[in-house]
Amino acid sequence: MKSYPVIIEQDGTGYIVTCPSFKGCYSQGDTIEEALKNIKEAIELCLDDEEKPIGSIIVGIPDHIELRPGLLKKILKDADLTVEEFTRFL
Repeated sequence: MKSYPVIIEQDGTGYIVTCPSFKGCYSQGDTIEEALKNIKEAIELCLDDEEKPIGSIIVGIPDHIELRPGLLKKILKDADLTVEEFTRFL
C-alpha cells in the first residue's frame, strides 16, 4: 500500500490541499473532510496519468490540524486501516 504525503492549508473560505509527490496535484474543499476526499481523487488521477496501478491511498494529517469528532474514524474506515496501521504512518 503506497502512501502519499499531503499538505493542508486553511484559507479564508476552506482548505487547500497539495500533494508534493506529483507536480500540480492539488485540490480544495470547504471542510477538511471534503478537501481530503478531493485530494484522494486528484492523486488517483495523477496515478492514472502515470499509468501506475492504483492501490489504497493514505493521506497524512499534520500535527497542527485539529480533527472534528468522528473525522479520524471516517478517514480510517475509508482507508480501510486500523488505528495501529494508521499510527505507523505518523
